[in-house]
Amino acid sequence: MAVRPDLFRQAMGTFATGVTIVAWCRDDGTPAGMTVNALTSVSLEPTLLLFCIDRQAESHAELRAAARVAVNVLAAEQEALSRRFASKSLGPAERFRGVEWDRSPSGVPLLRGALAHLDGRIVQREEVGDHSIFLVEPEAVHVQGGRPLLFYRGTYGDWAARPAGRLSSG
Repeated sequence: MAVRPDLFRQAMGTFATGVTIVAWCRDDGTPAGMTVNALTSVSLEPTLLLFCIDRQAESHAELRAAARVAVNVLAAEQEALSRRFASKSLGPAERFRGVEWDRSPSGVPLLRGALAHLDGRIVQREEVGDHSIFLVEPEAVHVQGGRPLLFYRGTYGDWAARPAGRLSSG
């Protein structure tokens, strides 16, 4: 017997997650992005992560066509940015208006103030249920200290994290 979707969603809401913005560039070079909290590491050898998005998301087809993405791990003070990139009233490219960001050496958008940037190539895409799974191999990573933005039971919060040292690769 299958579990009711509303009950499943409620149970999964008790699992606190970090909040990210996955960003990519359109064919014309303009930045696009969306808020994603369904993210996890997959492997250290090779380094792999995955994220999932609803196939009904406005930017699903565009993201499926992207070759590279940046996963921007948000800091506690970036809640407004998360809400902006989750907004259904703004398109994926419109969300960047007025937002401070830099282009990585590979060309993807890195949001200023994020706790970490993982710049990588999409190596696999899978359709599972009503979502798509994107498997990404990070090729450059930058980490800085700060408090993470968390999502729990449908609300945002933060956690007093120990300051981390700066690490970079790429």
